[in-house]
Amino acid sequence: MPSIEKRFAPPGAKKKKPPEATSDWGFFGKKPEAKSVPQKKEEAQPVYTYPVHLNALWEPAPEVEKMTLPTGQEAATISGRFYLWQKRDEQGTLLEFLADGAVVYYSKGQFTQDNPEAAGNEIASGLIESVYLTGNIVMTEGDLTVRADQAYYDFVNHHAVVVNASMQTFSEERALPVYIYAEKLRQVSVNLFEANNVELTDSEFYMPQISVHAARMVLLTSQQLEERQQAAAAKPKQTLGTFEDVSFR
Repeated sequence: MPSIEKRFAPPGAKKKKPPEATSDWGFFGKKPEAKSVPQKKEEAQPVYTYPVHLNALWEPAPEVEKMTLPTGQEAATISGRFYLWQKRDEQGTLLEFLADGAVVYYSKGQFTQDNPEAAGNEIASGLIESVYLTGNIVMTEGDLTVRADQAYYDFVNHHAVVVNASMQTFSEERALPVYIYAEKLRQVSVNLFEANNVELTDSEFYMPQISVHAARMVLLTSQQLEERQQAAAAKPKQTLGTFEDVSFR
């Protein structure tokens, strides 16, 4: 049966084809153009450097002696057991040091003993560029603890070199402590560590039952794993170690 259009169309009229749907045209005509929504630019967060604080642990307080090196660099020696700390972020993360002696390096006028806002047993504070520490060192940041004989820390670039290091952290995924003993430990960035002549174990005893020995190790934190492997945010915090020249015992 002919359609209504064919029955009422005038003689000689050409058959009309319905418009084909394309990227710009639909069945009922041209599609409205999609308006581009301006993307909001993320504002860059200001980078703030927190001051470093020097505190006494007991009496007598450590002695602080300032000096100017031949290169023009300002420095100060600290003699006596002390507590050195720096706030790292607004979440309250702290970088902390305990040591028997140190040499701190800073720009002129950036390390003062006359801070009117000093609280408790604070001796001095300021923007320290780097510090060399010696004697029964304990370094703590978050759930990471490092003990050593000697250490150098760069506050500007977040680099560190630690001699005869003992590092302790915790694996949430396995609910086990992790101990790393290294002849030399280097913090290459905020979340990346390298070590030489390493022993890895889950025991704090001097002679652990199970341990892994390596000539060189690279330790990645969970943040590094997410960046390199695009790990899901729901995964528990973990660390990954890359070893060279490995032996088990």
